[in-house]
Amino acid sequence: MMKTHADYSMRIPSHTDNLEIVRNFVSAVAKKVGFGDSEISKIELSVDEACTNVIEHAYRHKAKQKIDVAIKIDYQKFTVIITDRGRAFNFKDVEMPDMKTYLAELRVGGLGIYLMKTLMDKVEYHSTPGKKNEVRMVKYFLKKNDASREAAG
Repeated sequence: MMKTHADYSMRIPSHTDNLEIVRNFVSAVAKKVGFGDSEISKIELSVDEACTNVIEHAYRHKAKQKIDVAIKIDYQKFTVIITDRGRAFNFKDVEMPDMKTYLAELRVGGLGIYLMKTLMDKVEYHSTPGKKNEVRMVKYFLKKNDASREAAG
């Protein structure tokens, strides 16, 4: 696994047609730093959900708005930062769904934050009202279990 410092970024118009571009960008960088297909898929889906939330909720489908996608890599983690200047929300107020109930009721949608938190190692949301919203998602190169196995030997 390549462990170095690197930054990548892109800016796209907030339209669902551009989600494929973002997925390709994120997966190419994740592959470059050594993630396997399974982890790349988790990162891709998380970023897709975050960008979809921006398009649908922060910008309410106003395609002339911009979404910034930045990737920061250091020796221990791969961080994706999605930034918008749309409507904010209270991330802490979003309850994690009871999946049995969700599936039993045949609900559709509403799983974006749940998926991000489940698929990534760390998810944070920061908002500066009237200025910007930022979702930071982290995938560590070595999990704690991997580190203890590596140390043992």
